[in-house]
Amino acid sequence: ERYHALIEKLFGAADVSEQIALYQSLPLFSHPQLFVARAAEGLRSSMDATFNAIALNNPFPGDYFETLAWNQMVLKAVFVNSPLYLIQQLDRRANPELARMLSDYAHERWAAKRRVTPELWRLIGPFLDDSSLNSQLLADIQHALSIPDKSQQLAASLQVFCFPRCDLLPNLQVLRITITYTGSLEGKGMSTCPTVKDE
Repeated sequence: ERYHALIEKLFGAADVSEQIALYQSLPLFSHPQLFVARAAEGLRSSMDATFNAIALNNPFPGDYFETLAWNQMVLKAVFVNSPLYLIQQLDRRANPELARMLSDYAHERWAAKRRVTPELWRLIGPFLDDSSLNSQLLADIQHALSIPDKSQQLAASLQVFCFPRCDLLPNLQVLRITITYTGSLEGKGMSTCPTVKDE
């Protein structure tokens, strides 16, 4: 308890740059699980630098956050344009609820005539076969492929090609064939995913 109180006192007395250093050091603390609430509080900061100190290049959230806190962190990262590829354990912690949240976010952006980060599709693709999300996510992928934005098309195309069992989803198989013939991946070195065996 004294140790926990001491660290909390340091956070309370620290200026912004010192707090950033403390948040980045969370994985190195003894008993880091004691500071989950502190990290969650830091994520609510209006300062991007403080948020990024926790969310990016930091194993702490992936190791200690519960799913709800993890999902909220990733959604905020998308919202503030933080690079998702710098979030450690991003693929391991992907989950259907996060895919749904990101899909809903994409719909809001599209309705406002605004773009979404292409990185978003990385977290949606693995759940294309989820029975409760299938139709919504497939529609999202199809919409992304129709947007005249190469980065969106490539990111969405990769999810189609890297989905391991296209034969289970006829609509996805049609998308794969369509992409192949329209050349969305042409000249990009990404015509297939290494883990996919074409039937």
